[in-house]
Amino acid sequence: MAKKSPHTARIGFVISPHSNNSFFLKGQKNLKRCQCGELLSRECDLSEFRLKKKRDISASEDSELFASDHFRQFWLEIGGDGLVFEPLPSQPGYYHLVFTDILEFDSVRRMSRSEDYRPCCQRYFAFVGATPAYLKRSEALKGNHAYRTDLEFGSGDGKSPLLIVGLDVGLKLKASKLTGLCLDDVLA
Repeated sequence: MAKKSPHTARIGFVISPHSNNSFFLKGQKNLKRCQCGELLSRECDLSEFRLKKKRDISASEDSELFASDHFRQFWLEIGGDGLVFEPLPSQPGYYHLVFTDILEFDSVRRMSRSEDYRPCCQRYFAFVGATPAYLKRSEALKGNHAYRTDLEFGSGDGKSPLLIVGLDVGLKLKASKLTGLCLDDVLA
């Protein structure tokens, strides 16, 4: 685990929501996979998906992010951008979160490590060492914007990017009464 040195400062937050006890990929047809079994695309049908545990922001067991209308309204009120809220047809008032912008994660400074390289798809089965997060260009965390990292963390079908917001947005989120919200540091 990376240690915070006296010369590092918090510049933002990783939004790490609590679980909603649901599996997003389970039962999905036509998932794109490599010959080795590695998931190549997370594009799925939202029409039948239902959250088992409802929170303002949450993650499925396979690392997809979801938000309530309460979170969406909060995001719009603070002038947030960088997120697309895809409605869940079978669960009105809840949304699948999609990121529009990407930031480069600094895996060298963070000392992240990869495991089980798959030459057929040029991916790793696992990538660990996400938080506290370090970015290659920390000055990008300005305004009320959300970003995803270029790298995905976790293993198997549970790999996902980090959702990152700047310091101001993170402090507004911290002060909110949103359920399921957990914040980790992004350090300079």
